[in-house]
Amino acid sequence: MRHAILSLIEPCADSRTLLGFLSFADGNVIMTQMDLACRFGCRSIICLVEQAPEDLDAVIDYAGRLGLKFALVRSIAELSALLTADDEIILIADGLVLAISDAEIAAIGKGPAILTFCPADSQGELVHGFERMDINHVWAGLALLRGSDVIAVGQLPGDWNVQSAALRVAVQRNHRRIIWPMAMVETGRATHPYRAEDIRAELMLTDPDQPETPLSRNKLYNKALSSLSAILWKKPQIRPALRSLAMILPAAAIGLGWYGWVATGLAALWAGRAMGRLDRRFFRVLQGFVAPGWLVALADVMAALALVVLVWRSAMPDFRLSALFAVLMTLGLWIVLRRTATNGDLAARLQGLLRAALLPGALLASILSMLPGWIMLWSLLALALLLWSGRETVTEPDAAE
Repeated sequence: MRHAILSLIEPCADSRTLLGFLSFADGNVIMTQMDLACRFGCRSIICLVEQAPEDLDAVIDYAGRLGLKFALVRSIAELSALLTADDEIILIADGLVLAISDAEIAAIGKGPAILTFCPADSQGELVHGFERMDINHVWAGLALLRGSDVIAVGQLPGDWNVQSAALRVAVQRNHRRIIWPMAMVETGRATHPYRAEDIRAELMLTDPDQPETPLSRNKLYNKALSSLSAILWKKPQIRPALRSLAMILPAAAIGLGWYGWVATGLAALWAGRAMGRLDRRFFRVLQGFVAPGWLVALADVMAALALVVLVWRSAMPDFRLSALFAVLMTLGLWIVLRRTATNGDLAARLQGLLRAALLPGALLASILSMLPGWIMLWSLLALALLLWSGRETVTEPDAAE
């Protein structure tokens, strides 16, 4: 079984707030560490504390959202009682904020490993807060250990920090080291903050698995992104408001379009999709708070129905059948491209083009073409079969896990 060992012990520099409780997104730093533990396949969180901190209920609730067991321990004896020698341990340093890609997680592989940085003499200030292992290496705040490595800490004499002692045991046992580039620290993807301002919010908003774009490298854009995120995250009512409007406005667009208020309906539909986009853009940092899939799917269905009604009502009576055909084909092709698109390929570009030109394209196609009914029906059936054959299938988890 794989566990994550986190810590809520160190205070930040300018207050009595613990590093793990520094506010971040619509939660705090330790919640980002729980997300990281989930990505590593952990089943439980073991949190080291000196005494039970206040405001722990939100952290325990968040662990439940992620389907993780949560336990507090105050000593190595309590910790050892929860582990076996064969367990795998993800050790995450107190207060660490880390934005890494799935590829970087996969590169760690299996078996014990210690993630390190190897800073040059001129880069010493960049790794302030990270624990030094030896003259050349600094611990990156992440390690994959065996349960026996942590249990062995109980045999050490003296008073010590459990995480630091477990790291020392791993070093003595000569576990392999993976050296991460210093660019991760320079760009803020790996941060050991002493103040909330040390956290680079725009980097957590950027998906590490997506390729960089000129816009994502623009300093003004990143500054604006950080400022807007800070405003949105400070108000807890923003997230539910965005999700409600993403449902209500497309529903209103259906009613407005049905009664002939096409322009107003289009504005409501656009605003509703914008609300959903804001939700997905700024409230995807903490996985436990991401909108559930069924809610996103329902909002998409409402928007599609609104688009069909608006196109139907805006077209002249003689062209309504063609308009309906055009919008259904455009929506279907967009779904197909969304399923098959990968970063930067032609399908992804076509998907973006269709999304931008969905309504005008459907209207133009309905005006310029009057296809026979049997061709429309045949095309829609072919598209339906394509959608059905490409549907996502749900597989049962391996019973042996």
